[in-house]
Amino acid sequence: ARKPGGKSFEEVFGRRIDKIGEGAFTRDGRYFFLADDMLWEGSFSYVPDSGPNSWSVSLVAENIASPGYCDSNISNTGDYRMSDEMAIAGNYVYVMLGGRHGADQILRVTMPAKLPNCNGTDSDEALEAHYAMQGKVMSSVKALSSGSYITSLAATEVDSEERVFYVERSNGSGGTKMLLWTSKTQKAEVIGEFKTEP
Repeated sequence: ARKPGGKSFEEVFGRRIDKIGEGAFTRDGRYFFLADDMLWEGSFSYVPDSGPNSWSVSLVAENIASPGYCDSNISNTGDYRMSDEMAIAGNYVYVMLGGRHGADQILRVTMPAKLPNCNGTDSDEALEAHYAMQGKVMSSVKALSSGSYITSLAATEVDSEERVFYVERSNGSGGTKMLLWTSKTQKAEVIGEFKTEP
């Protein structure tokens, strides 16, 4: 992160987060990112400089959704884990799930109405409020499209219509397709295709 007016970027301290993946800002400055197989929302906080080895920028965030799917059934087709791709358009965050045996899946998640408080869960009321927020976010999840080897997820909003772009690669000789999903049609259509050379 870089402080306003600063010339150099500084490392950001993220407490209790093993690995931070892709992130994006909304038009009004809200920050969403992927980490530890979950979707998070938060912000950056500047802390007083207390020495040469101290952190000056901290990531203050809460996990707001866990869209992955796992089970232990030996006879099923596999499970879904969060991939490291996401995009934002309108009031939605678009994320992608990838499975070892199942097809990749694009999900649309409605943003919470307001920022999480990120003040911890030291009381029963705070913990219950956090779960209520997570439950509302998870109940908004919509599965948009699935396919094999989906990559390059991107999204934008045009005239109040969400448009989601992505690429699907074939495992065989089918080549690569570029697809567009729109909130108006509620379906994906091929807008470009690249055939694999024999």
